[in-house]
Amino acid sequence: MKKTSAILGLILALSACSSDPNPPPVSLEQDSSPKIALDVRKISLADRSGSMPMNSPYKTNQFSPTISEAIKQWAIDHLQAQGQDGQAIILIKKASLVAQPMPLKDGIDSWFTRQQATKYVGRAEVSIETNGQGGFAVAEAAASRGVTLPEDPTEGEKQEAYMTLLNGMMKDLSKNLQSSIHGHMAKYIVPAGGAIMPSAGAVQQGANATVDSSANTSSMDGGELIAGAGPGVQGK
Repeated sequence: MKKTSAILGLILALSACSSDPNPPPVSLEQDSSPKIALDVRKISLADRSGSMPMNSPYKTNQFSPTISEAIKQWAIDHLQAQGQDGQAIILIKKASLVAQPMPLKDGIDSWFTRQQATKYVGRAEVSIETNGQGGFAVAEAAASRGVTLPEDPTEGEKQEAYMTLLNGMMKDLSKNLQSSIHGHMAKYIVPAGGAIMPSAGAVQQGANATVDSSANTSSMDGGELIAGAGPGVQGK
């Protein structure tokens, strides 16, 4: 009886050791571009990306942060409400991650080679709508990336592929968003030093903002983002 219990305990211990813990969050590369101050009182964020499809790696892997979470962090790091009137709404229209099978070669050579069998494809679509004394303005941007994985990838390879995809896509999205903001919302940009651009109206500098969460919408009141809930390298 004691021998049976010992064997059972050994099996349970080995089983516990073989189960992989949740991987740590992937490291997001730091973007050194300056924060954009907007002549609005509040910045809100709404996630309208919807649920992930069944072929999303999010369904089977504990990848963190998600694309939506990375976009929210980008908004916190790069945008600031610095006015006393009006608001800007950040809409996450798409934040998808899917896994697509890739065609495999047949023949003897395929027996000795790990072929690229799966492709992770991520896409993000974001719009920023601003309304205040400067009138209505919209900035839109999108970015997508694809990363391939070999046959029977390890958890480490999956994690590395996701980190490469997420950082590459967020780099592109940041560049595209900043370009769109400067191109379509220039009248709402507060220059360094706090002076409001003439086209934005005579609005004085407001307080800095802080983060607070709500159901499906986040807002940045007085300068802080309040965000809520509603996911081989190739760039597209």
